Amino acid sequence: MVTLTTGWPYADVVVAVFVALWVLPRALSLAASALRILSESSPRHIDVDELRAALHAVDGVTEVHDLHVWTLVPGKDMVTAHLTSCADATRVLADARAVLAARGLEHATVQVESPDGLDHCSPSW
Repeated sequence: MVTLTTGWPYADVVVAVFVALWVLPRALSLAASALRILSESSPRHIDVDELRAALHAVDGVTEVHDLHVWTLVPGKDMVTAHLTSCADATRVLADARAVLAARGLEHATVQVESPDGLDHCSPSW
């Protein structure tokens, strides 16, 4: 089409190369982003070790395990975690969700567990 307007026989090729060079970095960026999502990698803006430490710092939490953070779709990060605690599970859950929300992790599944079962958390006498 450009050749017909300009009369230069290589005009279409030059325009096509410019368009390809413009599209290529965007396509590579999109492919890299899609690959991170498909491989369920942790989001780049979330430091998983820092998140683990912040959850462990919640009052009453003695252990954090099975912590998984991934991107479901761009802009929607997910997290699952198991917290071991003998403290009030409702309070621990609320505090843990506040820690996650402060880091933009609104979509979370947090399981509060007792160490070795419920009967070991408090004296039975």
